[in-house]
Amino acid sequence: RFRITRSPDAAAADVRDKVSRVRGRLPDTVDEPVIAKVESDSQPIIYMAVQAGSLTPLEASDYVARYIKPRLSVLPGAADVRIFGERQVSMRVNLDRTRLAGYRLTVQDVEDAIRRQNAEIPAGRIESTAREFTVVAETDLSTPEQFGAIVVANVGGSPVRVRDLGTVAVGAIDERTVSRYNGQPSLNVGVIKQAVANPLELSQAVRAEVEKINPGLPAGMKLVVAYDTSVFIDRSIASVFTTIAEAIVLVVLVIFFFLRSLRATIIPIVTIPVSLVGAFALMYLFGFTINTLTLLAMVLAIGIVVDDAIVVLENIYRHIEEGMPRDRKSVV
Repeated sequence: RFRITRSPDAAAADVRDKVSRVRGRLPDTVDEPVIAKVESDSQPIIYMAVQAGSLTPLEASDYVARYIKPRLSVLPGAADVRIFGERQVSMRVNLDRTRLAGYRLTVQDVEDAIRRQNAEIPAGRIESTAREFTVVAETDLSTPEQFGAIVVANVGGSPVRVRDLGTVAVGAIDERTVSRYNGQPSLNVGVIKQAVANPLELSQAVRAEVEKINPGLPAGMKLVVAYDTSVFIDRSIASVFTTIAEAIVLVVLVIFFFLRSLRATIIPIVTIPVSLVGAFALMYLFGFTINTLTLLAMVLAIGIVVDDAIVVLENIYRHIEEGMPRDRKSVV
């Protein structure tokens, strides 16, 4: 936990230094620690559905992670891009418990054999007077046939391989999550904005980038904007302008209908823009931003200003009709 006055960049650098010191003590099976500067409750502001077309879920996931995600990550105001329903490629070994029992082997024996025989091992180096080359023995495996040929143990003088204990096939690491769009399986891509970014500008940038990405996608594959939270903000801004227009029209009609004076009609109309300019000036002075809360307050304030202007003007006009002079100096 850091104090609110602490710089996020300096805090992130300190965390990276601490993690790097203890990285070697962590088990080899753990995932690489990821350090990111995002809001604690950050959620994507815009979601896009990927229609895979003729591609398999594995192929579509690989394409999105390689080509689409990097292009969206560099957009101005984007903090992170998440892929929901992603299918990462892995080698799945499905063991038969009956065969394991027949050979008196366990799942741990199979796992240990795969770890021993699927690794890149430095084999030394070649040195000369001017150059030096590192030699690496590429013993890592990449096909189901190679994994199936791994020797787990020797039973009765004969090698027992992985393919003798089950089947090996290319599959997804995780099959527990499913993402759908319009009832069809798909991938969903969510873009998270930075803390100080404008969601409207990020949404426009994402939509423009989607239009550029779609023509270059494989046949049958398409990127569709499925959900955009900035639409609510955009509608809120439009509502403010609508409210201002409605207030001006109603003020003009009400005052002109009851007072039948053009001069009296113009006075409340001037109060609306003057009050808005003053409100925005104070917001800028105190560092407030234009968001849904300030827009809601602006809509309410416009109604209050219009109501008060009509009441005050009507009261002044009533006194004038009763004989009170317009100029205070003439009052004895």
